[in-house]
Amino acid sequence: MHLVLYTDTNGDGRGELVVAGGNAQRVEVWQQNGSKSFQRLAQVSVPAPATSVLVTEASGDGIPDLVVSLAGQKNIALIPGKGQGTFGSAISIPSGTSAQQLSAIDVNCDGYTDIVTSSASENKLGLLLGSRTGLQNGQTIDLSAHQSGIAQAVSVADVNFDGLPDLVVGSNQTPAYLLLPNISP
Repeated sequence: MHLVLYTDTNGDGRGELVVAGGNAQRVEVWQQNGSKSFQRLAQVSVPAPATSVLVTEASGDGIPDLVVSLAGQKNIALIPGKGQGTFGSAISIPSGTSAQQLSAIDVNCDGYTDIVTSSASENKLGLLLGSRTGLQNGQTIDLSAHQSGIAQAVSVADVNFDGLPDLVVGSNQTPAYLLLPNISP
């Protein structure tokens, strides 16, 4: 396992370790037990090894979920949180591209978390819009008119200070990042 994220998954104010990646087809959540060690709180199987994982509310129920990009897949895995650090089974959702890196943001400013994915093999981004019932199937944003190469990295922030989210995309061939201000499908 080579992906490690330290975040509060169960709402107790203390961080847990979310571990994934390598050749393992699983995501694990480890809780601090107070003696400078951790105990496994959850283990969930996923269809392929993880390339990225994040914790965000993506299923529409207000409970933190795990969102996982999968090596060689044009799907992401949504692992719904059940509360108190427990999780349901992984649900595959088409991502629009072979997802590599994940970012969570309300891209279209509708109050729901959306997921933006970079690609492992294309000059495209995947966009999964959130709704009150969870994530919708992914759409693609083709970047070939703006940059060459493969859109391998994506970050979301308000970089032009207008109060709206912007996408910053890194390519394996374009030396500079591409700013896509205020993306809204």
